[in-house]
Amino acid sequence: MRFAGKSATQWGGDPSRLVLAGHSAGAYIAAMLSFDPQWLRQVGLNSQADLAGFIGLAGPYDFLPIQNRTLRTIFGGANRVETQPISFVTGKEAPALLITARRDRLVSPGNSRRMVLTRIESDPSRRQHDVFDRGIRMRVSCGSEVMMFGC
Repeated sequence: MRFAGKSATQWGGDPSRLVLAGHSAGAYIAAMLSFDPQWLRQVGLNSQADLAGFIGLAGPYDFLPIQNRTLRTIFGGANRVETQPISFVTGKEAPALLITARRDRLVSPGNSRRMVLTRIESDPSRRQHDVFDRGIRMRVSCGSEVMMFGC
């Protein structure tokens, strides 16, 4: 992030318009950087001031309790809320676009739904119907349905 911000103008970018994006585990990492301020603070950045947005594709944002033994080892236990991006939502984060397959069998679409609802609850200016009425359902070329929510 620090490198991207310092180098943005060299590439024709605007350092005040940085957006983090990721898919699956990458969405998890981007979400943690966007929502948990400790990570960007370590490099002198503020996640609430230095990010213009977050885009998550099929991201695991709220997956407790962890059932898989390997994942429990990786995350240090089955119920550590500090490992969940949703735990850090305050309503002060940059705007987010969450995209998920409606029938994803690996990362439940419930992760994105719960993240949207938590963001709505954390910021009274985001009304539920404003977010879900703008949710888009569309068919992609492979025939699966995706859901997109801006919040």
